[in-house]
Amino acid sequence: MTSTALVVLTGIDVIHALALPTLAVKADAIPGRIAVVSIEFVMSGLYAGQCSELCGALHGFMPISVLALSLLFIKNSRTLVDFETVS
Repeated sequence: MTSTALVVLTGIDVIHALALPTLAVKADAIPGRIAVVSIEFVMSGLYAGQCSELCGALHGFMPISVLALSLLFIKNSRTLVDFETVS
């Protein structure tokens, strides 16, 4: 069963590029603009990527991780943090 997520991207300082090769996703995050990317997940897992723009001195230290969980796991899990109560 596949699931689809919409990701909204924007940049604050310089142009960044979200690159997740295993999901066939590459999208630019440009300051002052909003980009929406649709990602289709075939299975749960941790997907790794990186910024693929030369955006500054710390460019090499910009990993990107996406954790895709099944809805059944989320409904049955008691270990996930409710981010609304944390902040």
